[in-house]
Amino acid sequence: MRIIDTWILWRFTANFLLLFSVLFVFGVSIDVVLQMDEFRHAAEALWGSSGLWSTGMVILQFHGPRAFQMFQYMAPLIAVGAAGFTLASMHRNRELVALMSAGLSLRRIGAPFMVAGLVIAVMQAANQEFVLPRIAVQLLRGHEEITAKATMSFPVPLWPDGRGQLLRAEAFDPGTSELKGLIAIDRDSEGRIVRRVSATSAKWSQAQSAWRLSGGVESAAQVNGVAPSAHSVDLLTSGLTPDALVLRHTKLYAHLLGLRQLTKLQAGGAVRPDELRRMAAGRFGLIAAGLLVLLASLPFFLLREPTNLLRQSAACAGFAVPAIFGSVIAMSVPIASLSPTVAVVLPIAILLPLAVWRLSALRT
Repeated sequence: MRIIDTWILWRFTANFLLLFSVLFVFGVSIDVVLQMDEFRHAAEALWGSSGLWSTGMVILQFHGPRAFQMFQYMAPLIAVGAAGFTLASMHRNRELVALMSAGLSLRRIGAPFMVAGLVIAVMQAANQEFVLPRIAVQLLRGHEEITAKATMSFPVPLWPDGRGQLLRAEAFDPGTSELKGLIAIDRDSEGRIVRRVSATSAKWSQAQSAWRLSGGVESAAQVNGVAPSAHSVDLLTSGLTPDALVLRHTKLYAHLLGLRQLTKLQAGGAVRPDELRRMAAGRFGLIAAGLLVLLASLPFFLLREPTNLLRQSAACAGFAVPAIFGSVIAMSVPIASLSPTVAVVLPIAILLPLAVWRLSALRT
C-alpha cells in the first residue's frame, strides 16, 4: 500500500508543479509582452546592455519573488486541478478499477490527496509567516521601479503614531529605511504641543527599536511666551516603524506581513484591532477553506463506473472556483453586520459538513 500511496503522491506533485509552472509562465509572459520596453530599459541601466541575457535576468529579478505570492493565493485551486488530472488519468487507464478489484476502497485511494493537501496547507502557512514578509517590499515594486531594490521614496504627511506623536518627513526610502527632513511633534492628552524634534535625516535601528537621528534637535514648547533653549538628540522612539510607514502608504503591504509584525504594528497604532483580527483569522481560515474544497472535490473523480470526464471536470470547476473565491470574499471584505471571527468561521462551517458528506457518500 505504501508503494501505491507514493506513486499517487508523486503523480500529484508532478501535476501540481506542472500546473503551477504553466500558470506562472503564462502570467509572466503576458506581463513581459506588455512591459518589454520597461524591462529593456532596466536591463540597460543595470547591466549596460538590453540583450536577451540581461533582459532575462531583469525579468527573473522582478518576477521571481512573485512566484511565492502566486503560490500563496493560487495553491488551493492548483491543488484541485492537480488532483483532478491525477484521478482522471487513473480513471481513464482503469487504474481505479484495478485498485478496487484488489480490495481498496475509493476513500482509501483518496487518502494520499488528503495528505498532500495538508502538506500544501503547512507550506502556505510557512510561506505567509516567513517568506512573504522578507520579500514584501520587492512585491510592491512597480515596473517603473525595476532598477530599485525597493519601492520608490514617498513623502510622509503628518501621521499619528498612536502614542500622541505626529511624524512628518519630506521623503521615506523603504529600501534603506531612511527618512529625510524629519519633524516629530509630541502632544499631551489635550492635543497641545509639548515637544518638537527635527532632523536632517533619520535611519531606523532595529536593535534599539528607534530612529537614529542625524542633525537631530529637540525643543520644548514655549512657556509664558518664552522659547526654551534647544539641544541635540540622537534617538527618537516612535510607533511609526518602517513597516508601519509602508503600510500607511499602501494597504496591500499588510497582507504580506507575518502575524508577529502585524501585532507590533497594531501596538503602534498602524493597524486597528478589528483589522488585525480579520487578517489573522482570515489568512489561516483561507488555508483551511482551500483544504476543505480539495476534499469536497475528490468525489468528482473518485468514480467506479465509466463516465464523461469532461463533464466531471466542468462540474468540479463550477464548484471549486466559486467556493474558494466566495471564501476569500467572505473572509477578506468587511461586513458591518458580521464580526471578523464569524466571517471567517461561516465559510468553514459550510464547507466542513459538505466535504464530510461528499466523501461519505462515495459509492465504493
